Amino acid sequence: MPPVATGPRYCRHCDIIKPDRTHHCRHCARCVLQFDHHCLWIGQCVGWRNHAVFITFNFWAGLFCLYNMILLIVHTAKTPKVDGQQVALIVVSGLLFLFTLVMLFPTHIHLILSGKSTIESFQESAQRRRENHALAEQLGPCNVKGRRAVLKQWDTEWGGVDISDRWVFGTKSQLWKREMGDNWIRWILPVGKPKGDGIHFESNPRFGPNGEWLPKEAWPTVAAI
Repeated sequence: MPPVATGPRYCRHCDIIKPDRTHHCRHCARCVLQFDHHCLWIGQCVGWRNHAVFITFNFWAGLFCLYNMILLIVHTAKTPKVDGQQVALIVVSGLLFLFTLVMLFPTHIHLILSGKSTIESFQESAQRRRENHALAEQLGPCNVKGRRAVLKQWDTEWGGVDISDRWVFGTKSQLWKREMGDNWIRWILPVGKPKGDGIHFESNPRFGPNGEWLPKEAWPTVAAI
């Protein structure tokens, strides 16, 4: 069932009330504003303070790996006797390039344009599992038709909004600038302080002020948004 009420989120580890989008990192043993994920590559959390830096790091690291890989391939092709270490370096550079620029970088670009962090994107699938589990307990695991009818009723009453959509507000351009800044120079050279304060964010108007879901009939009109 869609959640209709929320309360303050308390961190028992840090003994504080957690602001919206803040999560506790068990690796760093502290709460992180606008927590995205803990990155083993950089040895720290990615959050509000360094998200733009992390995105730019992935881009330039991927290009650097691609550049090295091309140089090694050209050098190896011109060398009569192939060195095993050079082949190994090419393979490693290729894998790093594949992971950073081909996989990790586009994923985070998609998340930025979707208005979600990595951990928030996981909430959608978790919500689906909770709904399916609750319906299976109430209606039985084999009552597929009944479950579909209930889900359709929920979508009619609540509009099919996911819990991860709370911070999706504005156009893709606005969502991009919210994370990366207004100046395009900062997109390739992230210097200065990120936008906002890491605590207050524009919320999806289809949610209440405390994050509670609003029934579809209570949604503001397009003109009001």
